[in-house]
Amino acid sequence: MKKKTYYHIILDQSGSMQDCIEPTISGFNEQVQVIRSLQQRYAEQELSIGLTCFNDEVNIVSFGRPVNEQRQLTREEYRPNGPTALYDAIGETVLRIKDRLASTAQVQEDTSVIVVILTDGHENASRLFTGKGISNLIRGLEAGGKWTFTYLGATYDAREVAAALSIKRENSMAFEKDQMKETYSKLSKSLGNFFENKKYNRNSGSFLFGENE
Repeated sequence: MKKKTYYHIILDQSGSMQDCIEPTISGFNEQVQVIRSLQQRYAEQELSIGLTCFNDEVNIVSFGRPVNEQRQLTREEYRPNGPTALYDAIGETVLRIKDRLASTAQVQEDTSVIVVILTDGHENASRLFTGKGISNLIRGLEAGGKWTFTYLGATYDAREVAAALSIKRENSMAFEKDQMKETYSKLSKSLGNFFENKKYNRNSGSFLFGENE
């Protein structure tokens, strides 16, 4: 039976992302291509991919799809506007994944979930979830050893924001919006490193490749 991994990106689509639309879209699409190559290289593993875009509303664009079925992100789908309901985006996405796992007849011991949060701003619009609630949710899931949360923020205090959400420092990173392509490239390398470790049942303790200093 193949080792399974759910990989889900939660992508900021608030108004402040308007100045990096093209690199955000192209970066995501290039990463999908890289992930397809990884799926071929590690054929003994099975990767499902998903995407959530959010502003003050949460849109789960795709969920739990085989890599080859993930379509490209387009300008028609990704149109930044509005405020930032970060907590709601995380909460709704995570509960959806939990429901999927709960409904699966047999969840393998080596099933993994990677949730990547990419944002350029701070929470200011959530109605359903609080920061404390999200922090408790993430802490509880990561304690089980199957879930990994990664936070990439285009703000000076990205690692502090991640820490407040119980996301480990080695799985958080601050970046500049003009480095969006490089940021996606880092994610792709990190996922390749994750697949290699999973193949040999190794646990590196971190997801972001090179961020554990």
